[in-house]
Amino acid sequence: GDDDVRGPVGGGAAALPAAWFDSAPDPHAIVAAATGEVLLANRALAEATGGSGAPADLVGVAVDDLHPEGWRPVGAAVRATWSAGGDVGDTEIELARAGDGPLPVLLRVRPVIEDGKVVAGHYAWRHLPVLRRARALESLIEGAPDAVVVVDEAGAIVMVNQEAERMFGHDRAELLGRPVEVLVPEAQRAVHEARRGDFSHAPSRRTMGAGRAINGRRRDGSTFPVEVGLGLIDTPEGPRVAAAILDISDRQRAEARAADKARELERSNAELEQFAYVASHDLQEPLRMVASYTELLAERYRGQLDERADRYIGYACDGARRMQQLINDLLAYSRVGQRRRAPRRLSSQAVLELALRNLEVALREGGATVTYDPLPDLEADPVQLGQLFQNLVGNAIKFHGASPPAIHVAVERQADHYRFEVRDNGIGFEMEFAERIFLVFQRLHDRASYPGNGIGLAIAKKIVEQAGGTIWAHSVPGQGATFCFTWPVPAAPAEPG
Repeated sequence: GDDDVRGPVGGGAAALPAAWFDSAPDPHAIVAAATGEVLLANRALAEATGGSGAPADLVGVAVDDLHPEGWRPVGAAVRATWSAGGDVGDTEIELARAGDGPLPVLLRVRPVIEDGKVVAGHYAWRHLPVLRRARALESLIEGAPDAVVVVDEAGAIVMVNQEAERMFGHDRAELLGRPVEVLVPEAQRAVHEARRGDFSHAPSRRTMGAGRAINGRRRDGSTFPVEVGLGLIDTPEGPRVAAAILDISDRQRAEARAADKARELERSNAELEQFAYVASHDLQEPLRMVASYTELLAERYRGQLDERADRYIGYACDGARRMQQLINDLLAYSRVGQRRRAPRRLSSQAVLELALRNLEVALREGGATVTYDPLPDLEADPVQLGQLFQNLVGNAIKFHGASPPAIHVAVERQADHYRFEVRDNGIGFEMEFAERIFLVFQRLHDRASYPGNGIGLAIAKKIVEQAGGTIWAHSVPGQGATFCFTWPVPAAPAEPG
């Protein structure tokens, strides 16, 4: 619409391309060089100036009268420039509107030349706020980190950014005006065109490529996987479809590597669990024989040999018993990941109370008291949740101080999970050991003072993490310890009906 209009004007307004003017979305006019009057106006100019809306009503009006009083000197200078044969580029000015405030516009004028003489001026106004929004949009698209391709309602490419040029290997001049399917592999073009048609009938922001394979095609014919975000944008020419295109080749390779690693890890864990189970069972029989015969030796020959022999036999019996316990603990740890029952909704308070009944002897012998908040319902395996409570409370009983153990189980809801705390008044520990205590067979104290193999907290950690939670502890030596763990809040039950 900004090209020179070259042709006969001596025949009057009827000789000019009125149909073209009427279809132009921006205001246009042909102005006589001799008089400065409008020879031809389009519908957009009639609507912009706010008159009757009929272009014919503007014919004969002085073009300078289309500008408000304060802008008429600028309009006169513009007319003087093109009348002398010069182009007028991008001049900010205002159009007067009947009943409304002035309309800020950007004006361009090209001379209309006939037989080497300027006979008219072709005026083209563009709505300045709209133009500024369009330029801001172009700047935003050009600076986007992803490739962006904008197409019109017919699927023709009207805008691309530098990243799209780099990704597809085309210069933008090669793409503008071509069907967007040029960026799609030939085998997928028909499907893509159909989906584009579906989008144009029901436009909405959406992502293409999620859950199915979509490929882009480079200029050299090579293809690559993409994810495409679609959305509508408003432009001075009307609504357009913008496609933000992401090359997901690296993501797919990373996902494939992660999947391979996950399968490797799953296989390795299964082999380790099987090894622990088989090895422990294979060790049980010879160990039972060693334990049995050393106990027979101790029973039958105690006092018949010297004191040193009795002590050595006692060491052998104790070592055999501890080895049996170690094997049983190892089996217990490996079974946490095996034969898991499907979680079900249950009362964690009822599970805790059952665990406390199992610990009744230890509680009574230690003079321990256990209190607890009202506890919520959870989705859990009752056996494993019971083992978790039993191990944490049992740990608090074992590592008591001079005072009888006082243990409290607290709970607080935090967003999508519950935070449980098991607090005690025991001997505590240095915080430098806060992570070590959850490792298998790690102990902070000698076995004579505090029996056990250091497996209980490792099992607790495994149970919590398998449920999707985390577990940690904090303490001050001599002032007790607090063991914290999180557990997901169950999904709300479905509404009846």
